[in-house]
Amino acid sequence: MSRNAQYSAIFALLAGVAGIRTASKRLRLVTEVPPVEQPAMFLVKGDESLSQPVAGAATRYERAYEVFLYVHETDPSMSATEKINPILDSVAEAFRADAGGRNSLGGTVYHCWIDGTIEIDDGALENQGGAHFVIKTVSAD
Repeated sequence: MSRNAQYSAIFALLAGVAGIRTASKRLRLVTEVPPVEQPAMFLVKGDESLSQPVAGAATRYERAYEVFLYVHETDPSMSATEKINPILDSVAEAFRADAGGRNSLGGTVYHCWIDGTIEIDDGALENQGGAHFVIKTVSAD
């Protein structure tokens, strides 16, 4: 499937996550996103790797997409983590594998998953928190 179909399918899942006020494919600096627009989620296309293990075989595509989540919390009795966690739970659910062990994004990829470490800033020293993580896809032509 096309790169744009994959990108759009991932964005649609992220934009539909409960609690997100702003979703965009254009990354903005956290200082450019006012508190009223947060929680905000941004999807950025990352690297991709192509391989063909056997001459004449289908090309294998592995693509990475970076996700940036911004959360503003002014209540001194709360941590931004208390807003981040339910959003991350919803994202994890949206990208959960089916009974066959895969998430094909409606047939746009062979498999899609959240990959690696989710970096979290709980906003302990300020009112601004956030998270950063990577979503990967595998497909073949």
